[in-house]
Amino acid sequence: MKINGQSHYLLATDGSGYFRSEKLVCDCCMIEEHFDENNKMTLKFGHNILAGSIVHPDLKQVIPMCPEPIMRLDGSSKNDSEQTAFRRFLADFKREHPKLKLIFLLDALYANGPIIKLLREYGYEFLIAVKETKKSSFYECKRGRDYWRNPVSRKSF
Repeated sequence: MKINGQSHYLLATDGSGYFRSEKLVCDCCMIEEHFDENNKMTLKFGHNILAGSIVHPDLKQVIPMCPEPIMRLDGSSKNDSEQTAFRRFLADFKREHPKLKLIFLLDALYANGPIIKLLREYGYEFLIAVKETKKSSFYECKRGRDYWRNPVSRKSF
């Protein structure tokens, strides 16, 4: 894809789980509490990863890049988050591929100021999919778009 005459690669990025168990656990496992209909809690242990892949709309093949684990770090009791893993992913990716022109393809989880600011600091373009069903995010995005398009709407922003 070209932006201002320069070719860019599309990098689809998202979190994914690849292991779950109610019995097997390690120091890095994410811990999730699940409640059944009787309000009985069970713990589930698992491993997640943030994966980015270079994609092309006309091809089935993808090129995986810089997988970043999402886990409890150093035996901590607090779970890691997909957004924190994404911050590490960006730093590693920029260090390993400093000249690669990218457009990040992201879901609504990344539609927030700190992530957008970080993408801009690294010089990346991005497309963030926000469904209209996510009313607050959708209307904030729409309101921001209207703000920049219509000077009259800036008074109420």
